[in-house]
Amino acid sequence: MGGGDNSVNVATWDNGTTTNWSLIGTPNYFTNNDNVQIDDTAIGTNTLNLSATVAPFAVLVTNNVKNYTISASGTSALTGGMILTKKGPGLLTITASNSFTGGTIISGGAINLQNPMA
Repeated sequence: MGGGDNSVNVATWDNGTTTNWSLIGTPNYFTNNDNVQIDDTAIGTNTLNLSATVAPFAVLVTNNVKNYTISASGTSALTGGMILTKKGPGLLTITASNSFTGGTIISGGAINLQNPMA
């Protein structure tokens, strides 16, 4: 599945365990190096809780209406060389301590960092 676009439907973000993502409309699970898309089509909560350390290839947040929060359980984090891109006027709040190195691009809205290591 690497390289496919995932869209989130529920709150828990783990690695290869829970089929709470969608790949072209089909329930699927996240695996490291997937591209992740978070947008206004998500069903349920607007908080994604990292229950494992994950290393997506890239994360694209395009939120025009919904505001999102990325939080973490314990030491779970976004890691690796991923790039975080924020588009759309909505807010993205990050409370998790992360260690990804690919950088962040903000071309719309805002990112609210609630952790010095976010």
